Amino acid sequence: MYLYMGVIVPSFLILTISVALYKRQYWGAPERITYYFLLISLLFNLIAVSTAYLKIKNLPFLHLYTVLEFCTLSLLFKSLLKGKVINNILSISIVLFPIVAIGYIGYNDALYKHNVLPRFLSSMSITILCVYFLIRDLTQIKDNQSVFSFMVIVGLLLYFATCSTLFGFSSKIMEMPDKINDLLWNIHASMALIMYLIFAYAYFKLNRQHG
Repeated sequence: MYLYMGVIVPSFLILTISVALYKRQYWGAPERITYYFLLISLLFNLIAVSTAYLKIKNLPFLHLYTVLEFCTLSLLFKSLLKGKVINNILSISIVLFPIVAIGYIGYNDALYKHNVLPRFLSSMSITILCVYFLIRDLTQIKDNQSVFSFMVIVGLLLYFATCSTLFGFSSKIMEMPDKINDLLWNIHASMALIMYLIFAYAYFKLNRQHG
């Protein structure tokens, strides 16, 4: 399990970042923000692996990662979804979500506990935004940038839609027998790996048509 989650999956994340950098000259706003999301994911993957190896509690880092992940992906959707109402909603969410996350920690004394509610709210919100994007823009995939955005949103949807239940019940999952616990978190890691591969392909397909 450690080899898969701690070495193999992060290795594919590094591969995706490398492909993104290779295609840097073709970036627009969505490509740049997605790259930042990948960097944040890599940083916290390394923190999680290191703290797990050293047997240090890393849940405070999970709280921070949840906030950064949500805010970064909200910025991604702001770059993709053109419209005053949806952009205002996303702007408000970027301000409100950290407040909710911090309030959850304070109210539940949850700094060293799983952030069940913020993680679930974040994953469900991102899933809904992905579905909204696909419904609204599915017929408008015309150019290279649109194809990139479509593929990234599909990757995000596969990951967050599948893992929302895991995030919502993470504290209960930790109480399950080790074999079930390991299976569920291996599924989570596998969905992350699939998402990274989709992102890598999306970056790889960028070409001069983008500009």
